[in-house]
Amino acid sequence: MARSTHQRLWRRVLATLAVLLFIFSAFQTQGVLSDDALRYHWDGWIGVHGVDPYAQVPEHETLAPYHVEANGIAYPGEVPYADLPTVYPPGAQLL
Repeated sequence: MARSTHQRLWRRVLATLAVLLFIFSAFQTQGVLSDDALRYHWDGWIGVHGVDPYAQVPEHETLAPYHVEANGIAYPGEVPYADLPTVYPPGAQLL
């Protein structure tokens, strides 16, 4: 009986270590997946200020007051396809 308790304890310890290793490795992969979040952030930023992301491109001169740098990212400088209006359908950010 003591042996099965000991085995269960080790299984839990190993499972916990495996989960922690997975979580730690997930934090090390930032910036690898997609740059869609940059565009979502930009579209939301100008949308909050009353600008339609479907009407103007991020590089347009009238949007210069909204060009910012946040968390080491220059908006819209690093926004993908800054020469095009947003390609995401309304509500895509809700998914």
